[in-house]
Amino acid sequence: MSERPTVITWFKVYAGLMVLLYIIVLVAGILIFANAESFVGNDVRPGSSVPTDPAEAQLMGLIYAVLGVVLSLVFAVGLATPRRFWGWVYGIVLIAIGLTSCCFWPITIPLLIFWLKPEVKDWYKNVDSY
Repeated sequence: MSERPTVITWFKVYAGLMVLLYIIVLVAGILIFANAESFVGNDVRPGSSVPTDPAEAQLMGLIYAVLGVVLSLVFAVGLATPRRFWGWVYGIVLIAIGLTSCCFWPITIPLLIFWLKPEVKDWYKNVDSY
């Protein structure tokens, strides 16, 4: 019977933190959408990221809310993936999503290094020793 690799626990912690992060993004999007007037600024310089129109702020809030819902669900599935080979592949995809932000590199780079080790892949493949 093979022992569960430690990196799987760390992956679950990572996925749980990402679920919380994207729930915060969802809440922020709802707040921006609901309070669009207070997010409007007068900065009309080219390249400014401050919305100058309430409709623009509402669209921004809607985009944040949709991304928050979708990505929190994607990472929540990562918390519950079964011990199957596709679960290992799904883990790589979630780690790759985290790699798109340099803020998560201290977490995702070591996680990816350990995730790619043969014993982790074998643990996901050999389900008879569940």
